[in-house]
Amino acid sequence: MDKKIKLLTRKEYDKWLAALPKNVCTFCQWSTYQSVIKEFKYWVWINNIAPYWYFHTLFVPKRHFEREADMTIDEMAELVRIKEFAFDVVMSARLTFPNGRNKGQPVEKFVYFHRFRVNRFDPISGTMRPAHYHDHFCPDIDHRWDSTLNKDAKNYPITDFIETNLLT
Repeated sequence: MDKKIKLLTRKEYDKWLAALPKNVCTFCQWSTYQSVIKEFKYWVWINNIAPYWYFHTLFVPKRHFEREADMTIDEMAELVRIKEFAFDVVMSARLTFPNGRNKGQPVEKFVYFHRFRVNRFDPISGTMRPAHYHDHFCPDIDHRWDSTLNKDAKNYPITDFIETNLLT
């Protein structure tokens, strides 16, 4: 396990990204830029260098691609195994939340997610975000997402906005 890379706040991360040479993919060059937890044949499991939440990690393919559909069958199969492996490792560690409203409580819920950016430019930080595919893996807590919810989302089912013929 590699612990030499210091984790950053989101503001520190934006500065770090802005200072990188143009066209550097920090995920392609994971051994230089990332804090590796474990290396696999097609993937690396890393600490999120600027974590959103406690114990936030990423699954990053060694091969550069942007969309899930670009994954090979072998990469997909290994990712499924790695997710299960990571879950088992984290559960075996018997983690507890270090701070916040869940301080001292065991980590017993997890979330996996992938976010795809059509436009990689982040207008708030003024930086380009990595185009390299990656999945997030981190503990979840009840109501974590409440502040991001659209209160009127129930009024906007996507089926009201897409044409039925697009689904055939």
